[in-house]
Amino acid sequence: MLTSGYHVVAVDRMYFGDQSLDEHLGNPKFELHRIDSRSIPEKIFEGIFAVCDLVAISNDPSGDINPELTNEINHLSRVRTAKLAKESGVERYILWSSCSVYGTGESQNLTEQSELNPLTVYAKASLAAEIGVDALASESFCVTILRNGTVFGLSKRMRFDLVVNLMVSTAFEQRKIVVMGGGEQWRPLVHLHDISLVAINIMQQPRDIVNRQVFNIGKENVQIKSLAYRIRRVIDGPIEVQIVPDDSDKRDYHISFSKASSVLQFKPKNSIEDGAIEIYEALIKGDCTLNESTSTVKWYKRLAEAEELYKKLSIDGSMFK
Repeated sequence: MLTSGYHVVAVDRMYFGDQSLDEHLGNPKFELHRIDSRSIPEKIFEGIFAVCDLVAISNDPSGDINPELTNEINHLSRVRTAKLAKESGVERYILWSSCSVYGTGESQNLTEQSELNPLTVYAKASLAAEIGVDALASESFCVTILRNGTVFGLSKRMRFDLVVNLMVSTAFEQRKIVVMGGGEQWRPLVHLHDISLVAINIMQQPRDIVNRQVFNIGKENVQIKSLAYRIRRVIDGPIEVQIVPDDSDKRDYHISFSKASSVLQFKPKNSIEDGAIEIYEALIKGDCTLNESTSTVKWYKRLAEAEELYKKLSIDGSMFK
């Protein structure tokens, strides 16, 4: 956004800190507000042209930790944000949803009109948010919903709980890739750099092309077992691929991206191999490291445990009085 000339106002609770934004903090075109999405003030939207709503307790396993909290943030707070944005005169609203709303698809090449079957708290909250914000669309308030595939690739705030990133990290650390559930399940995948361009694309489209429209966003669908072998081929040294026959995660969906390709001319460039290589090289160089905060589930659990400990030991809101 910044490199495209936009003035960016970022609003985030900062559960993972703001270190990844260090390079932007001195930029006069960048503002950062540390605010919980459930209490965003209306004044934030003054003079704003478009809202890109990426708020979520993410991903599916993380959403299961506290279902009530997940619904509050991933569903209710996002509908509230859209309402405030509309009331404040914001022209465009883009909701970043998820292909997980398809759950277990009965066929391949699921389109935006295919039956939805959300299996997890995260997916159900995503679908509820879609329904809530779509109802707010009007001629003056353009609403677009993006159902994103699973993201991969190197980032400033690295996540190693996403399937490609996770496979690369275990190949680096353990010389092994574990494939859960037999590996026949399908996943839609897309590189971080490609998906980051979608918001600009949407904002530059004519209103009648994208208003009240849903787009599946991804590059390709891959079966998990095939993904493991593709990653192994681009990493140096012997890597064991271990197939585990069962898994509690029953998600399995193969998605069509033809609508985004034809309507938005969105054609992702970065391959799975590109992403795997860049992550592996960054791990070798020490440019990114494996730690508790790079696993979203582990980090959320750590924060919850820290909060409970603080409640037990603090007096009058302080640990040192």
